[in-house]
Amino acid sequence: VGRGRAGQLCSCPQLLSAVMQQTAPAVGSLMPPRLRTRRRRKLLAVLVIALGLAWAAALPSFLTPWLQRWDHAIETVQLGRTSFILGGRVASILSAGSRTVVPMRPQREVLSANKQAVAVIERDRLDDELSVFMQIIQSEAVPAHKAKQAVLADVEKVARAALGKVNVLTFGSSATGCGEPGSDLDVVLHKPGEPIHKAATKRFVYRFLDKVRFSKTLSVEMSAPMARVPLVGLLSSITKPNIQCDVTFQNVLPVYNTRLIRTYAELEPVVPMLAIIVKRWAKSHGIGSAQTSGLSSYSWTLMVIYYLQVCHSLPSLHSLSSNMSNSIPLFAVSFAGNTNESANTFAHVREQRTSSAGNLLRGFFKFYSEDFGWGSEVVSVRLGRRVNLDHEPTAFRNELLGGSVSLQLEDPIDVRRNLNFALRTGSENKIRKDLRAATDLLKSGGSLETLLNQTLPHKATSKLPMTHLMSQTLPEKEQLFICSCEKCGDTMDYLVLLLHQKACGRPTSGCFCKKCDKHFESEVDLSQ
Repeated sequence: VGRGRAGQLCSCPQLLSAVMQQTAPAVGSLMPPRLRTRRRRKLLAVLVIALGLAWAAALPSFLTPWLQRWDHAIETVQLGRTSFILGGRVASILSAGSRTVVPMRPQREVLSANKQAVAVIERDRLDDELSVFMQIIQSEAVPAHKAKQAVLADVEKVARAALGKVNVLTFGSSATGCGEPGSDLDVVLHKPGEPIHKAATKRFVYRFLDKVRFSKTLSVEMSAPMARVPLVGLLSSITKPNIQCDVTFQNVLPVYNTRLIRTYAELEPVVPMLAIIVKRWAKSHGIGSAQTSGLSSYSWTLMVIYYLQVCHSLPSLHSLSSNMSNSIPLFAVSFAGNTNESANTFAHVREQRTSSAGNLLRGFFKFYSEDFGWGSEVVSVRLGRRVNLDHEPTAFRNELLGGSVSLQLEDPIDVRRNLNFALRTGSENKIRKDLRAATDLLKSGGSLETLLNQTLPHKATSKLPMTHLMSQTLPEKEQLFICSCEKCGDTMDYLVLLLHQKACGRPTSGCFCKKCDKHFESEVDLSQ
């Protein structure tokens, strides 16, 4: 640039100043006086604007170290309805309707002045990483939710054209709030008053496939009309990458499971955070799918809720229900909803909790690797307490106990179902080994990236409250699902029908095998 600056690194203001000093005399000598004065004014204005832009661009680089120090000293961590603002020697506890300022030492316990609630926040790197991770998930949930709503509208349009009046119900991770934005969309089509046997559902599948061919945004990826639960896999081209949608017919039982998990996630914001991280960890280690002899996403979510119940006093929604005695036998569908009474109960438990988000995650792996009774204890979210199979009724023990694996997982809705059906001895040993490795890693101060075996962004693009994640789910309205019996033609609720069809038209004499339900004329024939 001249004047001894050649070959040296200079900032933008220095460069612009040097250029203007070198070029201004040469340009000005070629112009008339009037034009020269006018041009000088314009050049001066351009120079001022350029210097202002250069100063604005350089300002963040000077302020970044100070902002980082300030952000490290003061951070807001939202856990449910209570915010903890930590900084230096003062911690402000902002809770519903009250504010208490308590002197404290860094990394120590925070005690409320009224001695009603004890809140402990132990700030470490894992807490910061979890906060950033959930902010990223929340920012991605908004466009994913809009895309899934558009796919759901297309599926409903095709279903109405093929089957007429039909209920389009969502279930699974996209409806519970415990799934990542990129999770698949699960839909069940229920036609009121129609039978639920395989012949009827197969007919619905073929009629649905005929209409999908005319859709511009939906394409058939796979179809299984002869499966135990008929399934059609669709691929939507509305967004990139494409959204996968699995459609089933007349099988509305998973909707009750979804309502249960969603209610827990709405009442306790820690549930979706832990569930998302644990499921991503399980998938990264090859143990997060029943198709690979592991545990399903639903099973890992139940394990998270059970851990919070037995270790952090999370209430059981089944125990809070006022009409537990009215539950249909074998189907525990009576549980408390998201009412004011339930919300107050969960809020009181949340105020008593003394663990940060990082400690909750550490505690999950520690519980299942060191404290859980493999082989003698059952994961029962329905009961919400530690259950020893040796001290439970025989019927309960016979339903869950059996097989070559020691992990017992009760389905809180279909209580006869053990969710360990896909486990094998080798896969169960791998689960226990990975749980122990995760416990040791977090005890030694390992990062979230190392735990998940993935590279995570270190900065979130937006900061959204925890409740925003639950708003980006697909809600369902509670309703009765009316179906008809294929044998007698009577119409009744879906769950009642499941029990009715087994007894409808059965012989009144003889006996039945409890395992395969086959009929025998006498107990001698059955024993043989």
